[in-house]
Amino acid sequence: MTKKDADATPSTSVEPRYTPAPGTISTVNNSSDSNRLSPPHSDRSVDEKGHHRRTSSLWVPPSRYRKLEWQNIVVGDFVHLSHDEIIPADILLLRSSDANGICYVETSNLDGETNLKQRNAIRAMGKYHNSNVPQDFKPDCFKYKVVCENPTTDVYKFEGHLEAVEGGPPLPREFAILAKENVLLRGCMVKNTDFVEGIVLYAGPDTKAMLNNSGPRYKRSTLEKLANIDIIWCVVILLALCVTGAVLTSTSFRNKSVLIPISLYVSIEFIKVGQIWFMSQDKNMYYEKVDKRLQCRALNIPEELGQIQYVMSDKTGTLTENQMVFRCCSLTGKNFGGRCVTDESSNSLSASNSTTNSLSTTNSNSAKLRPSRDRALETLLNNAVRKGEVDNPIFALFITMAICNTVVVNAKPHEDLMDDEGIVAEQRDDGEGNTTEDNSNGGRQRTANASLNVKFLEEVEEEPSNERAIGRKSSRESIELIEFGEDEKPSADENDSEKTMKETKEEPEIKEPKEETEKTAKESKSILHRNSLLSLGPFTRLKGLGLNDLVPFRRSTDKRQSQSSSIEAPPLQSFYDSESPDELALVEAAREYGVRLLRRRFDEVVIYLRATGTSMKFKVLHTLPFDADRKRMSVVVRDSENRAWRAQQEEAEFDSHHRENLLVECTLKAEQELELLGVTAIEDRLQDGVPETIHSLRAAGIKVWLLTGDKIETAVNIAYSSRLFSSSMDLLNLGANGIRGISDLLDEHLKRLARATEITEEAQFGLVLNAAIIDYCLDPHNEERFVRLLKGCQSVLCCRATPIQKATLVKLAKDKLNGKVLAIGDGANDVSMIQGADVGVGLSGQEGMQAVMASDFALARFRFLTHLLLVQGHWCYYRLAETILYFFYKNAMFVFVIFWYQIFNGFSAQVPIDPLYLMVYNLLFTSVPSLLYGCLDQDASADVLLEYPALYEQGRLGKKYRWYSFWLNMVDALWQSAVVYWIAHFTYWDSACDLWTFGMVMITQLLLVNTCHLALLVKYWTWPMFWSMALSVGGFFLAALLYNGFVSPSWTWTGAKDPPVMIAQQSLTDLRFWLVIIISIVLSLIPRCMWIAITNTIAPSRTLKHRRFTGMTRSESRKLGESSIPGTGLLSCLNILLCCGTGKEPSIQP
Repeated sequence: MTKKDADATPSTSVEPRYTPAPGTISTVNNSSDSNRLSPPHSDRSVDEKGHHRRTSSLWVPPSRYRKLEWQNIVVGDFVHLSHDEIIPADILLLRSSDANGICYVETSNLDGETNLKQRNAIRAMGKYHNSNVPQDFKPDCFKYKVVCENPTTDVYKFEGHLEAVEGGPPLPREFAILAKENVLLRGCMVKNTDFVEGIVLYAGPDTKAMLNNSGPRYKRSTLEKLANIDIIWCVVILLALCVTGAVLTSTSFRNKSVLIPISLYVSIEFIKVGQIWFMSQDKNMYYEKVDKRLQCRALNIPEELGQIQYVMSDKTGTLTENQMVFRCCSLTGKNFGGRCVTDESSNSLSASNSTTNSLSTTNSNSAKLRPSRDRALETLLNNAVRKGEVDNPIFALFITMAICNTVVVNAKPHEDLMDDEGIVAEQRDDGEGNTTEDNSNGGRQRTANASLNVKFLEEVEEEPSNERAIGRKSSRESIELIEFGEDEKPSADENDSEKTMKETKEEPEIKEPKEETEKTAKESKSILHRNSLLSLGPFTRLKGLGLNDLVPFRRSTDKRQSQSSSIEAPPLQSFYDSESPDELALVEAAREYGVRLLRRRFDEVVIYLRATGTSMKFKVLHTLPFDADRKRMSVVVRDSENRAWRAQQEEAEFDSHHRENLLVECTLKAEQELELLGVTAIEDRLQDGVPETIHSLRAAGIKVWLLTGDKIETAVNIAYSSRLFSSSMDLLNLGANGIRGISDLLDEHLKRLARATEITEEAQFGLVLNAAIIDYCLDPHNEERFVRLLKGCQSVLCCRATPIQKATLVKLAKDKLNGKVLAIGDGANDVSMIQGADVGVGLSGQEGMQAVMASDFALARFRFLTHLLLVQGHWCYYRLAETILYFFYKNAMFVFVIFWYQIFNGFSAQVPIDPLYLMVYNLLFTSVPSLLYGCLDQDASADVLLEYPALYEQGRLGKKYRWYSFWLNMVDALWQSAVVYWIAHFTYWDSACDLWTFGMVMITQLLLVNTCHLALLVKYWTWPMFWSMALSVGGFFLAALLYNGFVSPSWTWTGAKDPPVMIAQQSLTDLRFWLVIIISIVLSLIPRCMWIAITNTIAPSRTLKHRRFTGMTRSESRKLGESSIPGTGLLSCLNILLCCGTGKEPSIQP
């Protein structure tokens, strides 16, 4: 950068690593902040794996690139990328394999949308823009300074311009403007393009992808929060014991720290890992079609799955397949079409809509639905095609269905090969105007046309293109197409002589039934012999509905084939890619009816008419950018009108200050007086099991909210199809007419809720909410009433919801409704609500992996949510709640036993238990059974939990872990510790029992009482559980015998003059030892058994009710009903408790 440049621009610059000899290059920011790449070592902390990827980058004179890692790319480097390569930095596109500078990128890693987005090279490069720049671009030909904005998080905005440097060619103003369409963002993937080349604008942490990567929010479960509060109480109890000991003996307590269950945290982590492993191995959540299991991305909240109260769900791609199929159409006042044909069950419920706003790449290979053909409609279309009645509404409609979209006729491009010296194969001209490559795929163009299933009789070169034509050229007339919005209708002069059409004819050999093939061949042959243009009549308008931009097909680089060739067609499904599945549905429908999209290029679209065996070519003049408020279509315009409009459009594009506003004004000016040609209906099929899943969730007491961007009418139909709403549910509509009268409407709905509740408690209400009024409802004046209304509704349907509004509703349910929220979605627009929910679930669908990457759990299908919550979630909460309480009890009992001993030794802090046992008691002797208990125990089987979803209320209402549960276990631990100590104390009172022998008795009592206590808690016995307890007890006795048998008399321990020699051997042969053990176990567990019996008799849980009918048939159980509680006596309850450990899966009673 020269001094003159520096003085003129008050900003910093970054010089390239290698400065090309003929010129200078620099990148300049618009402010004083630096736009430098951070040092490589700082990048590693951001994305270690990504920064070590290698790419074809860094132009190294003379004429070669070299591979290097992403972390070594800096601003100003020239980058060369091939097909399917991930973009390593934010790059300004300078050249692509397409002669027009077009390339495609997939942005799923950035925004979750797997659509093929079009990007354009800067206007200053290429033969169509600046003749001073050679067509065979090399970095040393780029002699401009790039002035751009500072790094921002906005992926949909970019501002910048080019400035010529000394020695560079002059740059007209219209070529200097840079837009977001000229930038390739880091993380995107190059698709349908042989190669691209560009210069790095932002690298490392300054890229938009890295600036938007805020990282996941740390989540803590409710159970963990409650346990932390109880641990504080443990600290308080410990301090009380220490103060008591210090006051009585002036010596602090040294051995009470075990009361603070440090082992609890470690054990919980192991238990959660085990629970997650078993969840991921659950075959009921395995989707064989795509070979995907449950992915657990958060290790700390599996128990939250058992406490969910609200489920917030997206619609498109989450509840539905996101695979559209054309169902019917309406034009000229008539309806055509029938039911769709599916490859799966035809009885599945479906949701119909007319359009979708999602922008997801859909390959037709994944479509399971295909449209059926209405024979009457097909006959009318074929007649119109054969007669050349292009002004026929049916003919015009199917033409627009075929061409007015973003569907690309796809052929897999080659991948550039780079040799060891960093030289990429260069393109060369074959002397015939065709571009070839050293390593080109000779069959690429043939593959691209293989979907035609035809034989080309003759191929005629087109002027002045480098691409070959399909079929024989017979006329050179032009049709001018320009895309406009749907909501407005233009008037056009039907007799305008300036509207014309181009048609190309060919004689294909269609592989159809023999009679139809012969007939078509004769007609085509006759047309070719006449060599005259088929009379098509005046073509007045060409329109489409709900469709996207016209995207050019990648220009082929193969040599032109001059000989006839017969082409075998692979399945058609492998040749279409689109931005959204609704577009693909219309193209597939047009193909089914005989209007097939053959080719899409930058400036033309070609379709094939099966009825006549001819092709039609349409010239594309301009494509307007996407706008969520407009549904684009194509219309025919006068040449004079087009020239005037294009002049205004180009003027707006070249304006560097008000570009966006001027483009909007220009678009609105063109979108006037449009006429409706027809209406198409497409169907988005619900996923299998969605209605059953939502019904089960509602039966479990979980409130389901459907948050969608669809209009109210479509969303309500889907809500009924998915069983979100039922026929017995009273619907409340809020905000259908905007914010007018919302306050009065809230009062009216609340009165209806109150009246219905007074009549019957079983009244159900569903709320239909317009997302546009959410902010108004959250106004302090309306918030309290709005929250009360939400609480009173069993299901909520929110329409026209944006990503921010979805996140707002999630936060509202958490903060105001005090509920545990699970959010589930499959697209980038669901990321905010997934991250904001207590549990985020991402579906690995067709809208990229952004939702999965932001989620805590990832599923392949929505129906797996039932098993995830009602089974695995129920088990995780039950197991972890019981395990935490057991750990509190076990550790407190250990400390209380030592405390009782202090009364008789003057609070000297002396511990009677061998220090070795103190160290390994929690680590070896009691750890494995408790871990298996936390991973394997079940209070009900999976089949039972699925059959009776109401059992989920145990976790949903937090019944297993209440505030008083901790204190009950503390009291129980205090009682059992007293029994253990005082029985041993009075048994060995006034005897020759030494310290080690007394300690051996107490540690054995502790182990066996804790183990029997755990056995009383176990409700589902398995062999691992049984053997873990047996081996823990047996291992303890074996270790004691070995330890006391081999210990040397010369060993000394702190606080004891003599080592514990043969203590275990002497104790095991003493009758008093065994009497103490037996009496301690019985007396210790009596209060626990009595408490369980009393509580289960007075207020039994649902699961206990079902277990009481273990020996009864299922039909007999249903006759008794839930309110029947037989066997209320104490002996009966104790008998039930003993029967719970029979090894059988608990039976169930509704």
